[in-house]
Amino acid sequence: MKSLININSWNSGHLDIQTNASDFYYVKLARKLYGIIRFSEIGKDEGEFMCERFAMAAAYYFEDVVSGIGIWQTFTSKHKELYGKYLPFYDLDEEEYYQDEVNLEDVCFLVWMILQKEKDGTFLNPENPYLVKMASMIYEVLDAEFEEAPMNTEMLEHLKNPSYYRDFYSVKLMLTRLISEVYLFEPFIDERITKVEDEVNALLGNSLDDSSLAYAVDSIISCCEKTGPLALYAHDWLAAILVHWGMKEESERVAAIESLKYGVYLLKKYDSQTICLEDIKGEEYIISRDSFDELPDSTLLGNKSFIGSLVKFDGEWLVNGISSWSLGTKLFDAYKENMAAIGGDPILYDKILKINENHPMLYFKDYEEMLKWFDSHIGLDESFTLPEQMKKQQFFAVYVDKVRDMAVLPDGALVVKDERNPYYNKEKAEEQGINFIVSDATTSKELLHYLIAHDMLPDACINSTKGLERGKQLVQENMDFIARFMRVDNY
Repeated sequence: MKSLININSWNSGHLDIQTNASDFYYVKLARKLYGIIRFSEIGKDEGEFMCERFAMAAAYYFEDVVSGIGIWQTFTSKHKELYGKYLPFYDLDEEEYYQDEVNLEDVCFLVWMILQKEKDGTFLNPENPYLVKMASMIYEVLDAEFEEAPMNTEMLEHLKNPSYYRDFYSVKLMLTRLISEVYLFEPFIDERITKVEDEVNALLGNSLDDSSLAYAVDSIISCCEKTGPLALYAHDWLAAILVHWGMKEESERVAAIESLKYGVYLLKKYDSQTICLEDIKGEEYIISRDSFDELPDSTLLGNKSFIGSLVKFDGEWLVNGISSWSLGTKLFDAYKENMAAIGGDPILYDKILKINENHPMLYFKDYEEMLKWFDSHIGLDESFTLPEQMKKQQFFAVYVDKVRDMAVLPDGALVVKDERNPYYNKEKAEEQGINFIVSDATTSKELLHYLIAHDMLPDACINSTKGLERGKQLVQENMDFIARFMRVDNY
């Protein structure tokens, strides 16, 4: 696997793929790091492929810091803006932490991030002794090399070309490379691809060949999906990097990008230069016909339903990726009706809040108690049903909101601390609380934000070799970050 660390593989992880004079040094460094990592405890457990990823990422981080590229510095600066500190988890002396130098805590976080994204459904202790030991071995090499390492000035000068940021398609290409290849974002890409493929296929009906599907997915991920350790859009990350490069005008242009995922639109009118589309809420979008690969009038005569993604760049709406047309308005009408059926019931929401003294949370010991409460206070018709498995479950926490109707959480009453909840169990909260933070299958993002804002998961913790209180401190002081990191677009 060490042999796969070469100039070609090294260049593939850059925003710009041309070969530079410093590349040979960094390939040699990555190979050296691989040799050290391979014989660490983590390296032995994880195997050659993961060792190669750790080594490459550490070398990219090193090149980034040495060369002043600013990818890592953008992350730590953004984290500082959000949470008042440069990094999560680790006890930094902020006066001794320098963003333009390599830091042990940076390396600890980097290797934790890569490993965490490989462990679906399990939250890893960022202070795992074996992980910290491996990070320390990597850091010792980087620290020793710091003063002699070459700067990749060629790539940085090339990336600072203002012409790259005047055209949407060159910006989109850079956004695609940023989130799919660059070391800080690459660990998040596989889960993004799987999610977006499902969304695209659901709307387009599995009608695309492999290359068209890949292009459609790349277009959505690059423009419409949050990513990275802080759950920000790719254009937000790039805009912040451009600020680091001193490119204020280009940063503002990129930061102003707006995007809409795949949806169905109604063709309202058109002329020789533009078409006007209307969404299900009645908002109109004027799009240049040049934005389409090919759009003859014959296509527009009978096809009134448009399926596609839209992006606004430099004040103009454009088609983003694969799009298609459908005869008449039937598809648009069906889509509008279906979307109207999704979401919360504001009447039910207001009624429950009034009954529950303006609190959106309810707690029940078992299924029968929950059903009885809703029947007596709300009135359930004969068609009302809940999943069959809930009949065997207990200690329900129920959250109501206008966005997603109701969230019903079995065992939730054991975990959510609330003076109105008689079933709270501190021991169970310590065991299960972390799952409510990291899993969007367990809690919706609206419910999670409510729980965090009202400090209703105060005993959520992880296992720590330093004891229960340290495991609790790691979660409590970094809860919002953990949610961002683990849920990404569903934060």
